[in-house]
Amino acid sequence: MVDPKGEGILHGPTTVVHWVASFPDFAGRIERKLSQEEYGGLLFENFCIFSFVGCKIVETCCPGSGPMEDQPGASRHEDADTIQEGM
Repeated sequence: MVDPKGEGILHGPTTVVHWVASFPDFAGRIERKLSQEEYGGLLFENFCIFSFVGCKIVETCCPGSGPMEDQPGASRHEDADTIQEGM
């Protein structure tokens, strides 16, 4: 189920209208990143990428509340509440 608070911003019939003015900025940022050698050094001569669609849904109840490092017994983020509010 998609969170209803995201309607019109993250999903729904008016989503594209909400973001379309930002497409040129998104495209420029993506192009700069992907043209770097460590990200493939892609040349953008015949196409323009303005977004990515992720097909992986990972449920996250409390962003930032997980471990700070990927190891057993790792410390938790002290400011998890602030991170969650920001999401």
